[in-house]
Amino acid sequence: MITPAYREKKTQTRLRKSFYQNRELPSVQLLQVFDPEFYQKLQQEVRSLSYQLDCQRLTHSYQSAPLPPSVVRLFHSPECLSVISGIMGRPVQKIDLQARLFFWKDYTLLSDQQIEPAGTDLVIDLTDSWPESAGGEVIYRDGSGNYFPLQIASNMLAIIQRKRSIQKFVKYINHHAGSE
Repeated sequence: MITPAYREKKTQTRLRKSFYQNRELPSVQLLQVFDPEFYQKLQQEVRSLSYQLDCQRLTHSYQSAPLPPSVVRLFHSPECLSVISGIMGRPVQKIDLQARLFFWKDYTLLSDQQIEPAGTDLVIDLTDSWPESAGGEVIYRDGSGNYFPLQIASNMLAIIQRKRSIQKFVKYINHHAGSE
């Protein structure tokens, strides 16, 4: 499931150092995290979900779908939890998963009414190619006006540890993204 290099303790130790280097926003991005065969199966399974529009105009617009138990089990497997725990340097026992699909005119906004508690985000990108001109960046922002854009890439897992003062949003997706 996970590329062998990321399962090695030596690699996890090196990634842990990188993860905690940025004290304001501890984070790390793993590229080509899943082996190619697993990645293709995961893409197919997530693409075949029945997505429904989830829109509250003042906070967000995107499509979402519940993940099937088979996908949830994969991310709660000992292998996956061990890699994430090894990188973070602490045990990870539970992962809450969401499938979101973004098209033209989709976004999420920062809102004083919906402040997320401190926590850890795992962002997995299953998009083969996303045009930069389409927008849709995932951006983390602190209370002082500093921005931390997440560089999205296919077959990528980002681990981001947020303090309460750090919030995230998805920049408006423009017409270059298309509607399908």
